[in-house]
Amino acid sequence: MTALRIAGRILSYFLVFSLAVTGLTNCGGGGGSQDNSPTSTNPVSPQDPPSSPNTPNQLTISLNPVNLPIAAAFSKYDQTITMTVSGGSSPYVYSCSISDDSGLFTYWNNSYSNSATCRVFGAPAQSGSYTIIITVTDHSAATATVSTSLHVDPDPDLEKGFPVKSLNLEGTYHGGPAIHTLVGNIDDSPTLEIIVTGLAIGPLYAWHSDGSPVAGWPSIDDYWCPAYPALGNLSNSYPGYEIFAGYMWCDSAHASAYSGSGKVLAGWPFVKSGSFQTPPALADIDGDGLDEIFGGLDDSRLGGFKADGSFLPGWPVEGSGGQERHTPAIADLDGDGQLEIITATDSNTPGVYLLAYYQDGKPAKGFPVSFSPGFPDTYPVVGDVDGDGVPEIIVVVSDYPNPSKVLILSNDGSIKHSMPIAGGIFYGAAPALADLDGDCIPEIIVQSNEALNAWRGDGSVFPGWPVFQGESGDYWAGNSAPVVGDVDGDGIPDIVVTNRDVNARGSFGDVRVYNRNGVLHPHFPKALKMGVGAVPAIADIDLDGHNEIIVSGDYWDAVEGFYDKVWVFDLGGPKHGSIEWGQFGGGPKHQGFYSCKKTGSSFTRRK
Repeated sequence: MTALRIAGRILSYFLVFSLAVTGLTNCGGGGGSQDNSPTSTNPVSPQDPPSSPNTPNQLTISLNPVNLPIAAAFSKYDQTITMTVSGGSSPYVYSCSISDDSGLFTYWNNSYSNSATCRVFGAPAQSGSYTIIITVTDHSAATATVSTSLHVDPDPDLEKGFPVKSLNLEGTYHGGPAIHTLVGNIDDSPTLEIIVTGLAIGPLYAWHSDGSPVAGWPSIDDYWCPAYPALGNLSNSYPGYEIFAGYMWCDSAHASAYSGSGKVLAGWPFVKSGSFQTPPALADIDGDGLDEIFGGLDDSRLGGFKADGSFLPGWPVEGSGGQERHTPAIADLDGDGQLEIITATDSNTPGVYLLAYYQDGKPAKGFPVSFSPGFPDTYPVVGDVDGDGVPEIIVVVSDYPNPSKVLILSNDGSIKHSMPIAGGIFYGAAPALADLDGDCIPEIIVQSNEALNAWRGDGSVFPGWPVFQGESGDYWAGNSAPVVGDVDGDGIPDIVVTNRDVNARGSFGDVRVYNRNGVLHPHFPKALKMGVGAVPAIADIDLDGHNEIIVSGDYWDAVEGFYDKVWVFDLGGPKHGSIEWGQFGGGPKHQGFYSCKKTGSSFTRRK
């Protein structure tokens, strides 16, 4: 498909969507009682006289139950209606449907007899009433239709202005934790913005904390390719952070950098063949006040860029292993005051390589380290997990046919501990580091398809874990990875993840919140029409003293159009405590490094 054809289709989608929004009318009424009684019609040919209500062979449908139980928005709903037919002539063919954009699905059993079932299940998207329409056709092509209503109560945790929609288009992108919810300040207002990529071919979106779009986004200078963004200080000419986006399989640009209003920064874009397939990491390694950018170039090299788009001296660097270089962690491994850059390759013969470089691009002492067979996606993180004053590197590795495992490596690449992971992992996982018990030593949290795991840095399991999130095969992690912070005001960190519900046609999943000992919060799970989702985020986006939960999705049903993209939940309560690991890579720069800055008895983590 040519760029012109894509642009024309995108323009038509935005035009149709604009007309649809401006043409909305309020058809609802306020107050009063609701009548959920089913209605029935029996069309007849205009040439025939109307049937008498007492016609013995008239085709009719009765339902059990007549009135469906009230649902709650973003809660799992599953009810079965028995449909019974009288009159007409067999065999009978049934259909069962529900009004569009409900977040609910229907499945009916075509028994061809006078009785069948219609299953209504899924995740109600919004409060209001939805219409379920059941039709039966008999052997003579006579039809009868029955409709009934399902009322959905609102979710009090959902923030006003959400969910917001994005344009979903067909295409290919690199999934897993690379698809994430990015949060940070990109303008002159102190509140935070939410940045996510449209899928599968872009564009990049940005919304304010109230759900309104940020002016300039989607940017007219953005590219119609999957974007893997990060935030950092790339210019002193604009307020807040700037946005860096790496693009996958994009002929127009490999990467670009933007102001918060969508303006391309001087020196960008970077144009070459190849692609970013995971987000970059940003850090000021030379002390000039501007961040440098590190990310894979998809050609067996790790790129190191200055803020002006030029390569750093000694960069890009080439090393052992496959062609991909995944989001690096950036930390001072050896205590010399200089930052090292730690990345991992994709899985290739003989496995995955863990690479580490000094600022000048030279390999760090003890590296590379290889793991066999490894996972296609490996995301290293760094923190002092055993309290010895020296940082460790944590990675998730495959040990097929044995269970996958977490490795704790010393700063020279030697293995200190190995812990088996409960649950299976398909392609890789992004660990989170967070101090769950207030001792200023972070624990290690890893999500598998079936379970959430937590360990101390000595390799022992943290009390209450692992927690299994369903029967084997019912859920898988999709694009999720754990984020950690106090979301209910008790001053103690909570763990937030999303899951994909395999049994629900893969179209919806859920978001879950656990306390530090693995107890599910009573408001969860919340079921969302989110596809395989994304790494969620925790941030006080509106500066009200509450850390919101920000969830984004990638719903796809093979029909291009606008779908719910981002949800924001606020659980209320007293002023919330700190955020330990608030988004992919720990923060908006994706540095993958945990440092504890504890004050008194409170948890503090800001980076």
